[in-house]
Amino acid sequence: MESKSFCKVSADPTVAQLFVDPVGKIQEISDNAAQILRISSKEMVGKHLDGVFSALPSLSDNFLSMRFIMKNPLCPQDLFVKMKRDTQDSAIAIFRFSYSHWSACNSGQHLCVFLCLQTVQNPIVQQFLSLYKTDDRPLVLLNADRTIISYNAHFLSILNFIDEDKVLNRRLQELLDEKYGDPFPFNFEKKTAYIKNISRRSRGPWKTLFSFPAFVNAGRAISSFFIKSSNTEIRAKQRFIMNTLDNQTSLPFIAFAKAINFSNQDLEIQMHFALAKGCEMAIALGHPVSGKHSLTYNPAYSVDLKYSDQLYCQIFRKAAPMHSGTYQPLKKNLSICLLLKKIGPYLTISANDAVLAEYADPNPVVDMYASFLYFYLWKQPISMSTFSIKIRPTLFNIDKMEREEAHVLAFKSNPHRFFRYYAEPVNALNRPALAVRFFQIPIHHEKKERDAALLLFEEARAHIKENFCRKIDLHSIAHRCCVSYVHFLRRFKELFGTSPKALQIAYRLEEAKNLLRSGKFKIREIGEMLGFDDEAHFQHLFKKYFQTSPGKFILKS
Repeated sequence: MESKSFCKVSADPTVAQLFVDPVGKIQEISDNAAQILRISSKEMVGKHLDGVFSALPSLSDNFLSMRFIMKNPLCPQDLFVKMKRDTQDSAIAIFRFSYSHWSACNSGQHLCVFLCLQTVQNPIVQQFLSLYKTDDRPLVLLNADRTIISYNAHFLSILNFIDEDKVLNRRLQELLDEKYGDPFPFNFEKKTAYIKNISRRSRGPWKTLFSFPAFVNAGRAISSFFIKSSNTEIRAKQRFIMNTLDNQTSLPFIAFAKAINFSNQDLEIQMHFALAKGCEMAIALGHPVSGKHSLTYNPAYSVDLKYSDQLYCQIFRKAAPMHSGTYQPLKKNLSICLLLKKIGPYLTISANDAVLAEYADPNPVVDMYASFLYFYLWKQPISMSTFSIKIRPTLFNIDKMEREEAHVLAFKSNPHRFFRYYAEPVNALNRPALAVRFFQIPIHHEKKERDAALLLFEEARAHIKENFCRKIDLHSIAHRCCVSYVHFLRRFKELFGTSPKALQIAYRLEEAKNLLRSGKFKIREIGEMLGFDDEAHFQHLFKKYFQTSPGKFILKS
């Protein structure tokens, strides 16, 4: 019998190597693979890759298939897998997946697959965690069970630098003062209830941005919103068709881009189409992108749609998967009516009146991070008989919601300092996690009451600067400053020489100058992104402040 000879490529003890033949069967494994994967060689050798591992996330291409590997000889980044069966320790059963070029050996061609163990001690994980450790606010990363997996030096400082052995792998709730002994302090029940209540109450009329076949001048609307390039095709005759002409690329092409200030607007998208196998599309609410495709696909919210034998749907918040669902058509080639609604920060996806996925975000992504609507295409064309996009002013008030659920806490080791916190769901190596940032609350002392009040007004000004693109509820800001609304307006102008509303407009117009200088966006898009009611209002204010129109400013720049 001919002996096999495989060349070990990596000597890293944290990396397992699998040697795979051209049909995808594992022929041999490295000496350390069984220990790292917690599975015997007998359970792997002779089996196909996708028989031992599952690709993460579940809606991505099956990169474990030989078809994918042959089509992508250069291994894409950020591929992760997990074991199909439970191992001795499921907490470490997630691995970074990569592969080399095909190599020749005594037994023929083989592919070397690398599996890098994803644990807190792993260098790749440390690189991920370092993004949070450099944050200039006290910050802690929590697992799904709210145990601490990482933190920065600022977080240790608010704990009075207690022994670090008492921090890592502890539940955050155990470090809190007993007055804040909620066993699950980050469930945001009141916020979620407020969001869903607003969604049920929203009844205002919709404004149609695009509608096929209702629009008489569909061609003009297509030229305004849809991106024409050598890689995409848009047709609107008997049916509305969006198609990518480059089926081999792994890059998502943008077929549609429209500035919509989602902080201030609700959204409804309705599509009626017949599903084609292999059809994939993403609807994204994200930051401004320049160009026909983006290498930094990280929208505020996105909905991924993929059809094979059934329709898969998944909602993402930034890169973190929030909710998913499937729809099984009763018949092949059955037409599906897909409805996407975003009412405030409440996203719902329905297919033929059946809800596939929904997500109410208690910490909405606002401002420039959610100022554009995009359609991304892969592979098969999308052919629709009807297609409409509608918007309306939202009733959702983020400042009022913050008052519904006061998130204030203190720690056992430092009970005299109080903090507000902001908890954001993140995707920590394909596992759900929570990044929690802490903001100290100034305390009123009798002798320093004026200083404390000034700090509150400084916070109010900073809040306006950070949220100038959206509508701000000044009554809620006055409440945070512990004064009446009238007193807040008067005192704010005394301190800063301008009213809160005028300051917000000034911030918007300064940002408008930056966007105009870039030359990447139309004037009406900039007005929409920055939260102005309409283009005429934006142009009027710009000319009033800078004594020139936006168009002339572009020419001078």
